[in-house]
Formats: sequence, C-alpha cells, structure tokens
Amino acid sequence: MSALSLTKIIDEMWDSFEKQVENCGLKPNDIEWAARFIPNQLLKIGQGMLGLWNSKAAGGWATIGPRMLGPTFEKGTIKKIGKRTFIAPAPMGSRTAIVLEKLDGKAGADVDILVHGRNGQVVQASKMHFPEDGSTPVKDVLVGDGRFGFVTVEIDAKMPALRVDKFAYQIKYVERPVMDDEKPVTGFADLHVHQVAEYAYFGNWLHGSHAGSPSQALRPCSSAEHAIPQTIWDGILMRGATASKVRHGKGFPTYDDWPHHLDIAHQQVHEGWLKAAHERGLNLIIACPVNNEPFALIMGALHPFEAKGAFRDMPVIKEQIARIHAFAKNHDWYEVAFNPWHAREIIHAGKLAVVISVECSNLFPKDQGDYIEQLDALYGVGVRCVQIVHEVDSRFAGAALQEKMLSFLETVKRATKLDLGLGFKKDANGRNAIGLTEDGEKLLNALMDRHILIDTSHYSARALEEAFGIALRRQRYPLINTHTKFHSVLTSEEQDVQREYVTLNEQIHYFKETGGVLGLRTAPWTNRQAPRPDGKPTAVKTDSGDIGTARSYAQQVTYAADHDVPMAVGSDINGFTNQLGPRKADGSKPANVSADYWKNGLHHIGMLPDLVQDLIALKTPGATDLANSAETFLRSWERTWIRTDQDVSSTSTAKVVASGSALAVNLS
Repeated sequence: MSALSLTKIIDEMWDSFEKQVENCGLKPNDIEWAARFIPNQLLKIGQGMLGLWNSKAAGGWATIGPRMLGPTFEKGTIKKIGKRTFIAPAPMGSRTAIVLEKLDGKAGADVDILVHGRNGQVVQASKMHFPEDGSTPVKDVLVGDGRFGFVTVEIDAKMPALRVDKFAYQIKYVERPVMDDEKPVTGFADLHVHQVAEYAYFGNWLHGSHAGSPSQALRPCSSAEHAIPQTIWDGILMRGATASKVRHGKGFPTYDDWPHHLDIAHQQVHEGWLKAAHERGLNLIIACPVNNEPFALIMGALHPFEAKGAFRDMPVIKEQIARIHAFAKNHDWYEVAFNPWHAREIIHAGKLAVVISVECSNLFPKDQGDYIEQLDALYGVGVRCVQIVHEVDSRFAGAALQEKMLSFLETVKRATKLDLGLGFKKDANGRNAIGLTEDGEKLLNALMDRHILIDTSHYSARALEEAFGIALRRQRYPLINTHTKFHSVLTSEEQDVQREYVTLNEQIHYFKETGGVLGLRTAPWTNRQAPRPDGKPTAVKTDSGDIGTARSYAQQVTYAADHDVPMAVGSDINGFTNQLGPRKADGSKPANVSADYWKNGLHHIGMLPDLVQDLIALKTPGATDLANSAETFLRSWERTWIRTDQDVSSTSTAKVVASGSALAVNLS
C-alpha cells in the first residue's frame, strides 16, 4: 500500500473520530481531551470503513488494503511476495504492544510499526525482522507513549531465493496501561450509582437532573409530570413499611417531600450532593447508565406526551454515557478512569474517579449488529464494567429471580417477542432454569480479553456458577457484584422477596477465589444480627423497628468482615432501591455525622460519608475496611490485567504487581 493511500485512510479515521467527539456533545478542539475517553473508538470506525475488506479477505488472500487489529489473534498467510497492512489503536493513558507470531513457512518478513498522529504524521517508528527459515519466533514490540494515535503494521514478506513459499502468522494488539502510579489510595468506593438515570425509561420516571442549579434541577413536581401516581404505587404496587415510595411534591428549596430515603422516583445524585460526598471521602464510583425496555414501554404508555428520547436500551445507554463525559468536561473534580492505574492518578490528584458501567435489559440486540462490534464500540467510549443481564432474561444469561414485579416485566418482554409465556422458566428449586447461553459464554470471554470488569449482580444462580467456571479457566479472572446483600443475614421475609438476588453462603467463594469484591446495598431492609465466629465480640445490635438503619447495614458489613470478603458500598442510588433510614431514635448523634443524616437518613448521595462514619461510631467490625474500599476495588480491578493462578481468597493478599519482561508476558 502506498504511503499516500495509507495517510488518506489515517486522515479519514481522524475525521471519523472527531465526528464521534461531536456526537458526544463536544467540540473538535476538545480532541486531545476527548481522546482520553474514546481511546479505542478506532475499532468501531475501522469496522465501518474496512469491514468489507476484512470480511472478504478473511485473513487468507490478497495483499492490498489495510486490515483492523483486535485484542485477539487473527491468523493469515502471505503466499507470494507482497505486503499486508494492519491498523490498531494507541490509546491515551496506555501503550500498545503489537504481538506477531510466525506459524509456518520458510519465507521471512520485515515488519514496520508506525505510530501516526493527526494528518498521518509519524511520531514513532519500530521494526521487526523474521528470518527466511523454518523457525517460528514470537515478536513483541511496544509502541506509543500514552498519547492517543493510530498504529500501522506493515508485513513485507521475503521469499526464499528462486522459489515462492509462504509466511503464515497470527497477529494482535495488546493494550498495556501506563502503570506509573501504584501508590495506595484512600477513601471509600460506591460501586453502583445511577448518576444520570433521569434519561432512562423514556425520561418519564426519575424527576430532577444530576446537574445544574438546584432551583431547576430539583424543582417541585406532581404525578402528572412523571412516573406512576403516588396513590397507585404506594397503595397497590408497593405495600409495607420498607417498601419503595413515590413522593411527588416539594423538592427545592424546602425538600419537604423529596429527596426522601424511601423514595425511588426523584433525583438523589445532584452534583452538589455528589461533590459534598467526594469532599468527605467518596473517592471512586461506578457510574451506571441504565434502562429496561419493558418498563420504558410502560412509562411511555402512561405518559405518551411527556416521553423524551428513545425507549430502546442501547440508544438510551449511549446518551447517558455522553452525559457522563459532558459532566466530566465541565467539572474539574470529576474524571472518568480507563484503567486502575489511571484511577489511582485521578484520586491522588484529589478528584473523584469514575468508572463507567452498563445495566440494561436488552444488551447488544441482534438487530444492531454483531455483539462483539457493539462491545468494542462501548469500550471505545470508556465503558469498563458490564452486566450481561438485568432484571429480565437476556440473549446472554438468565436473570436472578427477585420481586414479583420482575415476573411481570419478563412477561411484557416475552410478549414483545411474540412469546406468550408467563414470567420466568424455573427449575425444581424455584430458581431461574436459564444459565449462560452460548453467546453469553463467548461474551464473557470477550470481556476478559478486553480487561472489562464483570458485574454479576443480576445473574441467575446457574449463570453465576457457570461464570465462575470460566473465571477459573482464565487464571481466576475477578468476578464482582456491585450491589448485593448476604442471604444469611436477611430476615426470612426479605429472603422470600429477594430470592436469587442475594449472595448465598455457597457463592461467597466465587468472589474470594477470583479476587473480586462485593458492593453492599444500602437498602433499608431489617437484618438478623450477624452471627459471629466463636470468640468474637457480639455484633452490633440490629434494628428492632420496621425501617433498617445503619444498625441493619452493620450486620452486612460485619458478615463480610467475618468471612474475609472484600467489600465496598453498593448503594444503587437513583435505582429502584430505597435507602437506609435515620438512626435518630438511638438518642445522641455521633460527633462525625451530620444533623441532616441523623434526621433524614440516607436520602441522597451526600449522606454516604455519614453512613460510613456512623458505622465506625457503632464500632462495626469491618467499618474501617469499608472506609478504605477504594483501594480494595482498585486491587480487584488490577486483576483484570495482571493475575496468577494462586489462591487470592484472603483480603490480606498482597497486590500482584509485575514489571519489565514479566509484565509483557502477563499482559499479552
């Protein structure tokens, strides 16, 4: 391929990249900043521009035209004298390793690896050489210096004298994060925050905005504007003291009606509250764009003239991702993290590190293309955590059976697919009979290939067991659950309601053995007093009333500590989860908690630091671990990049860090 045509392709890719920047609501002059959150958008751009060539060539013939490199090996053969060109990303904050292995043939090859900036300018050049003999060496060249760009790899086959042979090979790129910052971080993490959920469910459920002046973002409302009328929700759908509530009425400035710790339909993650939480110790969140197509259809039917945006999952998810990036652009204390070492850098700079996840009912639908291409597109806009199933069965896995309302949503979903069955398919134990599908197994392996965090929160028990088997085969790849509770500590009434949507005793080792972490939900369910091992002091006295407070949450934290389970907060705030109530009936307020928290409980995200301090004041076993959970989470995230087969079932296990040539082996 001529240098001119290659330069033209690189220019076209930069043009496409800049269009992606504009699609996220940014300006082309933000290119250097935007490159930090679209590091691998090249994968999607390249599939669009070069996909036809790739599908025709299939790695086996012709020497014209560039091909796209992905994170898994692609095989090919050059049978005549000629060249083959590949293009790969050079992500911001990472370096790119080009791994090329000669598989067969007596032909040799000279390989040029070039890193291109804007206008095709070559900013770095490297070479490989394969001799003209029967050896099969592996070559591994590290390129890039942490700046965004594109890498071209040109294989120039050299045939033996006077005859034609072949050069059979396999090639891939490997992203290797810049690991300059390995110092431990302080503060705690919330692993499940629906920061921009007002854009979910046709825009008809959650009232209020995550950003802007409180007078507008948190203005009063009525049931005519959004959601289900309060009388229907509270009186028919959700009964009981700890049931979720819908409290329309006064928000700003008096907040007489909302935010309220039992309310689930009004904004609880306004920027002012989130910043206040960060200033008092919240140093990392997983921000989770969310949607549910069956529920969105219901919201659209109830409020047809108020519907805003799309109801299909993927457009809604992409809109929320764009909103997160726009928020990061406009708030210097908030930054999206692309790998754990980048997150350490962010936290040490005094900012809130934000990991982007996705949670939806119809992930990667068939009518929107190949699911691996869709995955790469999400990775390209910064997604580093994925749930493959949420609340209803997906094409990838069965969902954990939970509250009865989910059976209704599953029925709605099945009806939209012309399946007239009712609810979920259950096994003899009353659990979801569906585990991982064939596509689900392939997708989990693709997530692992890309170092993406695997959130098992809504997996059926069968799907979780099967995912654990895959994780063991992949050197104990970490499994996490971002919002859960321990079954053993719940009251029998809550066990009946939550069913599979909890962590059973026999499942705890899935997370311990893989070096994962559990986010403990802050829902106000009352708990049994946590049983403690012989010789340990009695656990914190649990709540005696109907509404769970920090005393009930203390039972979950204690249980995690006693079972040596790595933990963090998993609030699920702005989700369909109400929150812990106030502990004011106990009498004197601890010195380190606010009067607002003591009176109103966990009614918005700004109260999370108060909850942590309240647990410490109660002398909760494990409270200090929770207060330092940002470091716990980062150690788990690092395992998506660097792992060994050793048992990592203890929270005291030292962080595995490799360097030099060993790092190159572990990360490839």
